[in-house]
Amino acid sequence: MTGALILWMRQILIKLPLKNDQYCWLPFVQTAIIAALCFIGLGYSFFPFIIPDQMLIVQASSANESLIIILICVFTIFLAHVVEIWLFGLGYYFSSQLDGIGNLFGKTANHGIILDYVYLSFVTYTTLGYGDLVASGYLRYLTGVEALVGLILITWSASFLFMEMGKYWRVKK
Repeated sequence: MTGALILWMRQILIKLPLKNDQYCWLPFVQTAIIAALCFIGLGYSFFPFIIPDQMLIVQASSANESLIIILICVFTIFLAHVVEIWLFGLGYYFSSQLDGIGNLFGKTANHGIILDYVYLSFVTYTTLGYGDLVASGYLRYLTGVEALVGLILITWSASFLFMEMGKYWRVKK
C-alpha cells in the first residue's frame, strides 16, 4: 500500500503545479498518510512488545494511583509555567510604563495592552518567537532573559517528569 502511494505521489508531482494551485495540498496529505502507515507498520511489527522480546505492553502498565500522581505533576507544572509567563508579561507591562525603558511594536490583537504583553511573554518563554510583536529599548534584554529562563525551566520540568515517571513505573514479572 505504501509503495502504491509513493508511485501515485510521483505521478502527481510530475503533473503539478496545475491551474489555480488545484490539488497543491495532495502531496502533503500523501506524505502524511505514508508516514502514518510507516508508524502503524512499525507498531504492528513490535506488538505486543514495548521492548522487543523483553517487555509486553501489559507488563509496562502503571497502576491508576501512579497515573493520577503523574497527571497531578503535569497539571501543576503547566500551571506554574503559565504563572511564570504572566509574571513576565506583567513585568513587561509595568516596565514599559517607565520612561525610556521601551515599548511594543508590531501587530497587536486589540484585546488590551496587557494581553499583548502576555502574548509576547508566551511566545518568548516558549522560545517560539513569531516576531509579530517585538519589544524595543531595554525591554529587549528582558525578552532574552525570559527566553533563557523558559528554556531552562521547561527542560527542567521535562527532566523532573521523567524522573517521577521512573519512580512510579512498574514492571510485572
